Amino acid sequence: MNGIRVTAEQLNDRLKDYRPGETVEIAVFHQDELHTLPVILAEPRPTQYQIVPVERPSRKQEQHFAGWLGVSLAEV
Repeated sequence: MNGIRVTAEQLNDRLKDYRPGETVEIAVFHQDELHTLPVILAEPRPTQYQIVPVERPSRKQEQHFAGWLGVSLAEV
């Protein structure tokens, strides 16, 4: 990446040096040929989510919850 060898384990740490919208050069081997490709970095996506209870959920929120989990909020 940009002339520096990066392993899969190092990739996330190396990407911290760049901002969304920046272009980095990625060199890859494909069928024994070296290819260099420009890549425009996007906004990072979450890798995990946390579900937290709402004190007074609306009727719509209760419906979404039941539709998602297949049980009513009152049952949980």
